[in-house]
Amino acid sequence: MAPNAKYSFSKQRPWEKFYSRENLERPVPECSIYRFLKDFNSKWSHVAALDYFDRRITYDQLFKDIDKAASAFSKAGVRDGDIVSLCTLTTPETVTVIYALNKLGAVSNIIEPRTNSDRIGHHINNVHSRVLIVLDVFVGKINEILPKLNVKKIVILPLSRSMPTATKLGFKLTKGRKLPQPAADERYIRWDAFLSGGKGR
Repeated sequence: MAPNAKYSFSKQRPWEKFYSRENLERPVPECSIYRFLKDFNSKWSHVAALDYFDRRITYDQLFKDIDKAASAFSKAGVRDGDIVSLCTLTTPETVTVIYALNKLGAVSNIIEPRTNSDRIGHHINNVHSRVLIVLDVFVGKINEILPKLNVKKIVILPLSRSMPTATKLGFKLTKGRKLPQPAADERYIRWDAFLSGGKGR
């Protein structure tokens, strides 16, 4: 093999052209993404990790949220190797969920929420998820397939939860008033109730 042949760019690895040789040769950390994120940012707890509608969430707050969520998932029976499906968009709560699951060794099965409901149901059941995370704006799609879902718990994430107060108020007075409501199914539970150990409806 020619020198550095394994780092030559190819159609199979087109992203390599955006990285330096040093980065390409750097060993992959042998730890979880949760552990890597926490260790790498241990000195930057006061720095903003997320910015959501101009609300800054520090690493310190993010890790507190992750730890609280991980505890809630653990109490709900999520274990190492379990696959939890997510039908949501990129909100601070979604980020929290992904890292919390990773901390426990669970896998996030991220589903494009704008696909049709039957396809969403297929992706959930195909990996035998017992827990589903859904953003409140997509609850209507889950209502349509409830009888087909094998999940034990459906956790509803609120799109507006981490918005600044004024933005949240504006959302609730406009689009928030039109959000689909969860069907009468005991598997549904709101995010805050889930975090506090509630049992749902």
